[in-house]
Amino acid sequence: MARVINNTVLSNVSLVGRLDILRDLFGKVYVTHEVREEVLRGIEEGYAFLERAEVEIKIGEDAWLELVGFDSPEEEQSFREYARTLGYGEASCLALAKHRGWLVLTDDQEARRVLQREGLEVTGTLGVLRLAVENGLLTLEEGNALLQEMVRGGYHSPYEDLGDVS
Repeated sequence: MARVINNTVLSNVSLVGRLDILRDLFGKVYVTHEVREEVLRGIEEGYAFLERAEVEIKIGEDAWLELVGFDSPEEEQSFREYARTLGYGEASCLALAKHRGWLVLTDDQEARRVLQREGLEVTGTLGVLRLAVENGLLTLEEGNALLQEMVRGGYHSPYEDLGDVS
């Protein structure tokens, strides 16, 4: 299943310098134009850790963080509907997930509620870290250290230990 990432998860993983986790877990992750704009605004606001993500976001099938846009009027319409209550980054990810059957990587609570209500698949930063541990990319201790670094950087995690995440 293809995955589209929101700025929240992309920022958390970028903050700890571990974009490789996303690449190693998923191979390819899609980034909407709206999410890329959020990344660029973050860099302008002084969040230098986002520069690596911006460099990795490319156009073309050989990119692992591939820039993607809407392909149909239906996707554009769904984006407009979602954007009434969500930010543009979240709305763009949900529109693609709805029409393409993609999983959304987001920590945004309202976006997660909408995805779950519509029966669409979602995971977030904790899910990514937990999956990295389960797949042997990280030890539990390494995963917890990254989680704590994210929390120190401003991530509001409902868990302090990945061992508690089901």
